[in-house]
Amino acid sequence: MSDSCLEKTIANFEDKILTLENVRKLNKNLRDNFSDSGAFDEKRYDEIMTDKSDLIERIASLNEEADRLYESFSSEMKTGMIQSEKGMSNLREKIEKLNFLTKETENDEKEIKNLMERFFSAEREKIKAAHKNSGAAINYYQTMSASKNVQSMFYDSRSGV
Repeated sequence: MSDSCLEKTIANFEDKILTLENVRKLNKNLRDNFSDSGAFDEKRYDEIMTDKSDLIERIASLNEEADRLYESFSSEMKTGMIQSEKGMSNLREKIEKLNFLTKETENDEKEIKNLMERFFSAEREKIKAAHKNSGAAINYYQTMSASKNVQSMFYDSRSGV
């Protein structure tokens, strides 16, 4: 039973590592999508976020499984049932890799947040400018419309023409 608990824990960590690597790939796609405001693709953004949400749900599920495995693993460690040094070494490597990927993913998320804030701030400024220009155009046309009753300067009122 001890090897199976250790093996299940290692498999859980391997699955988390793979899932985090996929999240990082999606994060790269998000960075690329937000890096050039002219090339922003809203449809692609929605697809990436849907895929990313699925992966985050997968990680949450794996974390719940890891919590259950930890209880068994911990009790087996205390009783000395797990004695495979090779397996424990493999587990330590997975933990280090998982910690590294978690830190890198957090850094990715911070970078994406900053890119998104800059992107949406620039978009808001464009909208404000468009509203301002639109307001100026409306005022211009309203002013011109109100001045339609101006007598033509090409006709002389004395000649009767």
